[in-house]
Amino acid sequence: MKITFYSSKKYDTDSFKKHNLENYELEFLESSLTQESAALSKWSDAVCVFVNDRVDAKIIDILKKNWVKLILLRCAGFDKVDHQYAATQWIKVMRVPMYSPHAVAQHALWLLLCANRNIHTANNRVKKNNFTLDWLIWSDIQDKTIGIIGTWLIWAIFAKMMHWWFGCNILAYDIVQSEELISLWVKYTDLEDLFTQSDIISLHCPLFPSTKNMINKQSIEQMKSWVMIINTSRWELVETHDILDGLDQGKIWYFATDVYENEQNIFFTDHEDKDLKDPVLKKLQEHPKVLLTPHQAFLTHEALDQIAKTTFVNIKDFIKGNESHNYVL
Repeated sequence: MKITFYSSKKYDTDSFKKHNLENYELEFLESSLTQESAALSKWSDAVCVFVNDRVDAKIIDILKKNWVKLILLRCAGFDKVDHQYAATQWIKVMRVPMYSPHAVAQHALWLLLCANRNIHTANNRVKKNNFTLDWLIWSDIQDKTIGIIGTWLIWAIFAKMMHWWFGCNILAYDIVQSEELISLWVKYTDLEDLFTQSDIISLHCPLFPSTKNMINKQSIEQMKSWVMIINTSRWELVETHDILDGLDQGKIWYFATDVYENEQNIFFTDHEDKDLKDPVLKKLQEHPKVLLTPHQAFLTHEALDQIAKTTFVNIKDFIKGNESHNYVL
């Protein structure tokens, strides 16, 4: 079994080599999967891609000609993979639905705390010998209402931290409601009520047509003034220009995000001292009320180990023809 890895970094190489107990042939490429680089998959049984690799019909056709039989995702999201077309070409798609929900939930918490107290602004000031406190004042989190959209495992961990550690009231919206969380302290409601009542809104849902651009001009108008929005899910859940307008108008107090809409050719690479020619990203980078991290929420030792272990389990299930919930159907 030969697997070609795209968009691989040193931490991917180290982790997968560590857990390659079956001694599969692993080839690691730093380049992302494109129509040009897809040719490098020749004679591979599988390709392994990451969250920003776009696997469309044209690329799938190339993989098919190269005798690739399996597309492995080192992530939970599969919105950039045309899995339905892959199925018509007899290529299976498998993902890692869960690796470290604690890592993502904790990163959402760090974003919230750092944004709430302007930690990054204070740190930058101190490095310049500026020890003033102007514009660093904000409010306690205690007793605030947190609106959480999407109630998968990551959400549940985040909700518990906010309720148990900070005494926050939790509002939730999801098409599937958790009876366990309802029996504790979570109140499920509709989106309009969540937007209206929440002091802080955190996004933890996948990208579907029904969730795309759910944070937009109309929904922002429903929100409280000086609302904080946290996004550790998919950027396409928000409408970028409406977020920037809300910040400039003072409607949104802070926007903290671990994702960006045009990150595909930017994130995970060092572009220091380069002009990225991305005016929207530049606005986000320079805005005093935006906290942006480079899609690092998943990045813990535990998560990397779990991604590798699950990927190898997926390979075994594929070879043996076992049923698996990790197939993208």
